[in-house]
Amino acid sequence: MTIEIERLAKLEEKTDNIVEKIDSVLAKLDNLDNKYITRNEFAIFKWIASSIIALGTAIATFLLIKR
Repeated sequence: MTIEIERLAKLEEKTDNIVEKIDSVLAKLDNLDNKYITRNEFAIFKWIASSIIALGTAIATFLLIKR
């Protein structure tokens, strides 16, 4: 009977450690949203950058043709 109690105590200790580790991983994952850009934000950035490049190319072309 004492062996079972010792095993149970070890399992409880291990589950406590696992829960602590999972909590720390979840906390790190929650902080990732603040540090990295999301796919939607990157898509918006690409759209804005390509629009600016296209507008700059159009203006440069117009100015070169006008000469």
